[in-house]
Amino acid sequence: MPNLKEFTHSMLKRFACCLLWLFIQPLHAEPLYWSATKGSTQLILFGSLHVGSDQLYPLPDQLAQKLKQSAGLVVETDIRNQSNITLPATTVSSEQVLSDEQLFVLDGIAQQLRLDAQQIRQLPPWSASLILQMRQFLEMGYQADKGIDLYFMQQAEQHQLPVLSLETLQFQVDLLAHLPNSGQELLVSLLDEWENNTQLTECMIESWKKGDEKNLLQMLTLTGMSAELEAQMLTERNQDWAEKLTHPHFLPQQGKPYLVVVGTLHLIGKQSLLNILKQKGFSIQQLNQSQTASCSFL
Repeated sequence: MPNLKEFTHSMLKRFACCLLWLFIQPLHAEPLYWSATKGSTQLILFGSLHVGSDQLYPLPDQLAQKLKQSAGLVVETDIRNQSNITLPATTVSSEQVLSDEQLFVLDGIAQQLRLDAQQIRQLPPWSASLILQMRQFLEMGYQADKGIDLYFMQQAEQHQLPVLSLETLQFQVDLLAHLPNSGQELLVSLLDEWENNTQLTECMIESWKKGDEKNLLQMLTLTGMSAELEAQMLTERNQDWAEKLTHPHFLPQQGKPYLVVVGTLHLIGKQSLLNILKQKGFSIQQLNQSQTASCSFL
């Protein structure tokens, strides 16, 4: 069995918006993406997938062209910059915040994934949640090394385009670690939905590849994320990103579009990055062709 501390650190290097919700598209997919324009500031905003597989590529030609014609790439965080990441000290363990029934479920999942349940119990909830989720992705054949974020960063490097980060990886690690009870809600939610994960994943994949924004919004609503967690993980970050994307010092080359690749959930909903940009005077236009998924989360 791999060393859990090393496994956690490896998965953190691949972390970008949040765990369960961001998935895979096949070759023929039309992923969700938009243009946002205000004066000389031009953005192409693309909903990212943080894990992937070989079947994900190649991406639609128009996306490759958007990157080639851009002034640069903007991502949540440059996961290639992995130096000096400090894992916060454990102050609350998963064992301390879970009920006996929840611990029983946790032990069963750990056994299913061939992980040491006792070691998982001693991890902070945010870390345990991340390990279980990423391990499940690996079991399903999806890897962070083949995610959209990293792919576009590699392409930008080949085209000698700058890569700009909205956040540092350390910020994202600290964000998770400082959630209430070290991310108890993330772990409890994962445990509660574990038996349905396969079906949910299948529907999310179909919704993703068809660009079904309505279905993805339905999924977000049904996750039951608390207002506090949604504010910390989505809304507050969207507001911060919007400020950066409208500041000329962050995007130095005006008059040419930047390709912005962020987690899909940041681009949908009332408090989305797109809506915040619209409130700031940007003209928003959806560029992909969407279809309705045959599945439903209701």
